[in-house]
Amino acid sequence: MAKRSKIKVLNNAYFQQKKQESAANERQSRGTRFRMGLLAVIVVIVTFFCGIRIVQAEVETHQVNKQTAVAERKLQRAKARNASLSQQVQQLSNNDYVQKVIRQRYNYTKKGETVYNLPQTNVSDNN
Repeated sequence: MAKRSKIKVLNNAYFQQKKQESAANERQSRGTRFRMGLLAVIVVIVTFFCGIRIVQAEVETHQVNKQTAVAERKLQRAKARNASLSQQVQQLSNNDYVQKVIRQRYNYTKKGETVYNLPQTNVSDNN
């Protein structure tokens, strides 16, 4: 023998109203959950794209820093060369220096001048 349940559901107006309210609340909560899920997906997508953009910005910054370092090294070399050339221009404006350079490089002599080439001695050749 099967036991019968002694609980009976009353199908009155109050019960019908609560049942409708419960169904309406369920529909509303499903809609709310759907919107919250959709919002969460949108937040994840936006965060993903922002993260990608941040990484790209870091890569670009690294490349610019490399280029800046290379340009600074070139600038230092150019400044050193410029200083050397400025010194050379200053020296070439001095007639005594110009005569000295011409004599050393091109073995130039004045009229009546005799040049003696002396052998260079090495200190390490002494026995």
